[in-house]
Amino acid sequence: MSIKILLLDDDDEFRETLSMFLTSEGFSVIEAKTGDEAIEIIQKGGIECSIIDVLLPRKNGFKVLEEIKTLPNMGSLPIIMISGFYKGYKHRQDAVFSMGALEYIEKPFDFSKDLKPHLIKLFQKRYPSGVLGSKSTQVNTDPFEDPISSDSIDKKGFFSQEPTQTMNIQLEDLNDDIALDKFPATGVLDITKGEVENSFPKLLIELYNIKFTGELFVENIDGEIKKLIYLSNGIPSFVKSTLISECLGHVLVSEKIITAKDLDKSLELMKQTRKPQGKILREMNCISLENLKYGLLRQLEIKLHDIFSWNKIKYRYKEIKGDLPIPPTIHEFEYSFAYLIYQGVMRGYDIEMLKPMFKKHATKKIYHTHTEKLSFKEGELFDDELEFFGKLQHGQSLFETVKEHTEEKEYILKQMLIYYFIGMIEFR
Repeated sequence: MSIKILLLDDDDEFRETLSMFLTSEGFSVIEAKTGDEAIEIIQKGGIECSIIDVLLPRKNGFKVLEEIKTLPNMGSLPIIMISGFYKGYKHRQDAVFSMGALEYIEKPFDFSKDLKPHLIKLFQKRYPSGVLGSKSTQVNTDPFEDPISSDSIDKKGFFSQEPTQTMNIQLEDLNDDIALDKFPATGVLDITKGEVENSFPKLLIELYNIKFTGELFVENIDGEIKKLIYLSNGIPSFVKSTLISECLGHVLVSEKIITAKDLDKSLELMKQTRKPQGKILREMNCISLENLKYGLLRQLEIKLHDIFSWNKIKYRYKEIKGDLPIPPTIHEFEYSFAYLIYQGVMRGYDIEMLKPMFKKHATKKIYHTHTEKLSFKEGELFDDELEFFGKLQHGQSLFETVKEHTEEKEYILKQMLIYYFIGMIEFR
């Protein structure tokens, strides 16, 4: 009998699309559009997991979550919350730690990277599509023989950003006339060689540790994407990009904060007035100040997370004395710098990017350190992640550790890479 998942979302198009992906994986999906309808379905029994959108008519998803948890024998029902409106670390913390949700995922999301791993972890060998080798009970001894991120579902990231396009943005983003000869420090990052040190997260951490203030120019060697990152005391404050999908207006549309019509009108006004898009949207009265702050922070995160996914990077940086040449900042990260690295690795890295690192360092042993310069805030790591870190065996090889967790190898490798980057463990 197939596993029954309840999907609660009032957006017909999104619900139907996500239902299609879940069904293609082998789940039996029961759809609901309202909280009362969902609770009625759950009371009939048979549901093993619920996926609930937060922004619902009449009764929001948080209220539905609370009511489900009070139903007889439903206190432990796994519930994954999704939202395209209530975003940020605080909402995730409230949902997971205060209200008992299994996970909190922000829209738009990538099915394979953001949702599927949690379902695999939840159902393990019962996962219907056989990602754990379900037809055979034999445990695979090769941690990379069946990578969980290489399946055909959602390779283009159906729930993620629009298809990659590039352009020269004249109004608020990156132009091609940057004087690169004035950037004294240069280098190339290539993670395909398996060098943990030779990576974008490590470069960011090095600049953070010296409290670098200035410009960091990066170029994707495999494509035509260029970005200019402004850092203040090591913290990314502003990023210029050649990607259309990373323009503020496109980010706000993808987050369902403004409409496509609002976007088109704002672009016309930008050409006429040369004003920043955020200011124009405020003058159009189609966005609140709080939503603008959120949109700018989300835009910054998207631009940074994309760089984590690049295999080969050319970079240059130069120090700036005094104020950075960027617009006034009205947003700031709510979380630690360590969590910024965590998000970048979790969202940007895939199994193919992890393979070279694993193969190069597989026989090296893992040791806890006590000299980390970065630290997480309380609640940023899940309990199971803290438990995994605490149970890492001192002196056990990387290969042996991954072999013990074959069913979630990608997730485990990402955790260890993050812990290495911020100085919680070392390989030797």
